[in-house]
Amino acid sequence: MPFALKPKKLMLLAAQFSDRLHRLAVLSDQVASDLHRITGKKAKGDQLVSVLGEAAVAALTGGTVLPSEDTETDVLVGKLRISVKTRRGNGKGWTQTSPISSNHPKAIDYLAFVHLNSSYLVNKIWLFPWKQLLKDGRVRSKKVRENSRGFLFHLSPQRDAPFLIFSRPSP
Repeated sequence: MPFALKPKKLMLLAAQFSDRLHRLAVLSDQVASDLHRITGKKAKGDQLVSVLGEAAVAALTGGTVLPSEDTETDVLVGKLRISVKTRRGNGKGWTQTSPISSNHPKAIDYLAFVHLNSSYLVNKIWLFPWKQLLKDGRVRSKKVRENSRGFLFHLSPQRDAPFLIFSRPSP
């Protein structure tokens, strides 16, 4: 690991927001359920989830969140660039990232995959060397109607255990 992990800093971040995030989770689930009942559609996307994942990775690595959305890099630790992909809950598809804009070996240095529980608390964080993912064929093209829409990574919790850098302690 090219940098020291700071789990206490991450736990302090979680403690700072845990009560409010729990209330938010309850309200969010109620609103999503009501909207689904009214429209028949499931609400997708939650920018809070992605920003929370970025904050968690920055806290754990001692890095800085980059405010710009212009590159795939979300967190900078010294000169190391980390792209962060975050999923909440255990619903279908939680192990798949949102689209990654580039599969170029020099686009980023690491891919962090953050899993939040249903109450928005960080459950686990994996950190993957980007070039290794590409070499192993783990980053695949996402196509919609034969047009590339970026690239996807699928987490395999058991296979990827060596890359787990944080796991929430059991209460």
